[in-house]
Amino acid sequence: MRKGLAIIALALAASAQAEVYKCRDAQGAISYRGQPCPPDATPLPRGGGGLSVVQREAHQLRQEEAARQAAQAERQAARQREAAREREGERRRAEDARRYARERERCLRLFAKRGEIHAQLGAGLPAREFERHKNRLVKVDDQLQDGACHRFKEES
Repeated sequence: MRKGLAIIALALAASAQAEVYKCRDAQGAISYRGQPCPPDATPLPRGGGGLSVVQREAHQLRQEEAARQAAQAERQAARQREAAREREGERRRAEDARRYARERERCLRLFAKRGEIHAQLGAGLPAREFERHKNRLVKVDDQLQDGACHRFKEES
């Protein structure tokens, strides 16, 4: 009796595992069969790709998790790009500040030199020295103009 039940159980399990064929006949009707499609019918892929409901749900969960991770990675990359832009902006501002300080120092030195030359010109120099100082003053004025030192004139 036990052997008979085991054989019946095996037969039922085998029939549950039997392959199902999806076919479309010449009139366009779709049928499901336990045997391959007849020659006049077109075999069709079965819905679900042969995956069980559990497998489809697991696959969908994996896809959703992969999409979530990709979105998270994109957000992280965007944050890193923004941080890099901020660092570059800070670097440029610091370089601009150093450049401004160098230009300011140069202009202030030129203004001081110009003041010294003016003072020497007013000291009653001999004609030859006077011309030499006058030429130096012209050069200093040219350097002030070339360096756009008018921005720092109030500070001198």
